[in-house]
Amino acid sequence: MNWQSRLRAQVTLTPPQGPAFTANWRANDIEGTKLIGEFTYPLDVGTVAQDLGAAGRRFPLTLIFEGDDHDLTAWNFQLAFLSQTGTWTVVHPVYGSLTLQGLTITLKADPTESANETVVETTWLEPKLAQALASTGELASSIQSQAADANAASASALEAGINAADPSQISAAISQGQNGLSAFSISSLAALAGQAADVWNAVFTAYDTAQSALYATPMDLATFISQFQTMLALPGTIVIDLTSKITAFTALATTLIAQIAGGSDATAVAAGYTSEAMLTASLVAACEAVAMTQPATRDEAVQAIATLNAMFSALTAGLDVVMLATLGNAINGQYFSQTNTYTSLARLLGTTVQYLLSIIFDLKIAKRFTLKTNRAPIEIVITEYGAEYDSAGNSLLDQFIAANALIGYDVLLLRPGREVVVYV
Repeated sequence: MNWQSRLRAQVTLTPPQGPAFTANWRANDIEGTKLIGEFTYPLDVGTVAQDLGAAGRRFPLTLIFEGDDHDLTAWNFQLAFLSQTGTWTVVHPVYGSLTLQGLTITLKADPTESANETVVETTWLEPKLAQALASTGELASSIQSQAADANAASASALEAGINAADPSQISAAISQGQNGLSAFSISSLAALAGQAADVWNAVFTAYDTAQSALYATPMDLATFISQFQTMLALPGTIVIDLTSKITAFTALATTLIAQIAGGSDATAVAAGYTSEAMLTASLVAACEAVAMTQPATRDEAVQAIATLNAMFSALTAGLDVVMLATLGNAINGQYFSQTNTYTSLARLLGTTVQYLLSIIFDLKIAKRFTLKTNRAPIEIVITEYGAEYDSAGNSLLDQFIAANALIGYDVLLLRPGREVVVYV
């Protein structure tokens, strides 16, 4: 299709609320502008330029209305241009359908010189269209799918990074993998899983399978990491508060980071890839736990965001130590932590944070205050919540006792100076 067959005879402009206008068109220049940061330093010849992207293109359009009522049509067009809010759909004679925001309009009322037509000069901006907002349910589903992507990328990086024919690399991978299994077995994450018998049985099965894969001949890297990923994700499924889960995942990640092997030889590289896979699994499982366990308060959501970001930073910093130590090696003897795993993990973390921010204003606020007089818990509950039971029939008194860890005489009466928390 050549340019002649693509041309349209007229331009059609449809405002947000209608109706559409049709006019002849005169050739116009389309202006685009780059946004450039320019930095000039004293005693340094030249200018440092930083490309900051581009502004929206500007479309000047010279419109020519003809016909018996061309003056009235042009008048109504100008009214619609100024009164209607939002973007217009403009079918450009050359470039087809465009979404444009009107900027300026000049109606040339000149019946003596141009009795058969009215010329209208306009300028338009091509706006950046807002992305459709995802619902919280869609974001939670995205976390699950992106978690699978990150785990798959991690498994691929592990298999590609370790030379299965090199006994020293396999030995290093086995040692690092065993360290990871040991770290899990003594971690608070394992203790969380032990609270639910069915979960613990599944965790034990995954643990046993992962350990067997380490000592298989030849070593089964794919099975090891897939079972390790499964083992870490399972504690996130139990019914417990989000803070306890995130804290347990953070503690495990801290232990794994501390176990990263030093050195710059091939064994360090193999240990680095194994550590990367296990650390990735810990952060992925923590993000999945967020999708499964909604925080109770805004404070808990904010803390989860901060903790996940800190975990990601610590993870990458720990792996960078291995990368920097192996930079002097031949290319096939270097460890590169900036792989597809990093990209997948960063995307997953971003979606998880977006999910938490999307629900944060629907969460309760933790209100803390110190008692100045003797007060009964039931009186505090009725004063602060306005009722003894919530809309679902749950006892707010029981929730208050649990939230403040009240025992013994405190269940009946609290003394002055005691700090308590309610969720409103």
